[in-house]
Amino acid sequence: MKLWDLITLCAASALAFFAWRAVRANRALREQVRAGRKTEDTLSRTLIEIEESRDRIQSQASQLVAQADELYLREKELQKEIAVRKETQDRLHQAQKMEAMGRLAGGVAHEINNPLGVILGFAESLELRIDPQSPLAMPVRHILREAKRCKTIVQNLLVLSRSSVAEEKEMLDVNDTIEQALVLIMAQTRIYNVELEKKLAGELPHIFGNSNQLQQVVINLCNNAVDAMPSGGRLTVGTGRDSRDGPPRVTFFVTDTGAGIPQDIQSKVFDPFFTTKDVGKGTGLGLTLVHEIVKKHGGEIVCRSELGLGTTFVVSLPVAGKEMLQDGIRV
Repeated sequence: MKLWDLITLCAASALAFFAWRAVRANRALREQVRAGRKTEDTLSRTLIEIEESRDRIQSQASQLVAQADELYLREKELQKEIAVRKETQDRLHQAQKMEAMGRLAGGVAHEINNPLGVILGFAESLELRIDPQSPLAMPVRHILREAKRCKTIVQNLLVLSRSSVAEEKEMLDVNDTIEQALVLIMAQTRIYNVELEKKLAGELPHIFGNSNQLQQVVINLCNNAVDAMPSGGRLTVGTGRDSRDGPPRVTFFVTDTGAGIPQDIQSKVFDPFFTTKDVGKGTGLGLTLVHEIVKKHGGEIVCRSELGLGTTFVVSLPVAGKEMLQDGIRV
């Protein structure tokens, strides 16, 4: 039982006990008056004292109840503060982990970049020189394909490590950016028998951002959603306004009807190299890059998922304001 509940119960019990004692005392006094042992004046004074005692007890009970209410409110505030601090600590831990991984990824990427360029160059040269019917043609094509895959991974590592060339931001319409990205994944949705549904809100305020990077966010989230529905399903992409208190923000979400993500690993989905896909089908960098890009845009991304019901990723981005212009973002 909570402390305030105990105080309230004690106050109610005290009032009930006093009422019972007052009734008994009043009855006893009246019997004594009828028996001639007490006078009417004595009875009146005693009743007045009882009334005064009752008023005092009621006042004390009211104070106890008020204190219980105050304790309840303070506990709620404390719980809220604890939750905020835990969320802040989790974000700090994630930021430190991402920073460490970013430094490591950047070093590895730069070391791999040069020899990888040599491999790609010779593989492309060989592909042009070898007869397509030669027994060596297929191995060369495999070398070229895997080298290009490694090049993509290196580029992702460079983005993760923030070592890539900074790209300019501009005034963007979120709906237009998403429409451009969806054109690139429509073919994949048809191949995997996935229905694409768009729920784009109208008249949304503009944001400052890099169109290519935000399209990459949408494409990565949609690709993951399609991969989560190997037997087909529904992919929903929508936009809207953030209803939370604070500065105005625009949101967009990507929802699938796949198997969902287990609760115990949802906190790891943005970790570098973490993947639930089969070996060779994922690098574990897609959502990490998404998280990094959203963070660079001053936004937030959250994952909501239930087993058997699918997964939703919600991205929240700040609306363009004067303070962004003062920070030197170019339009």
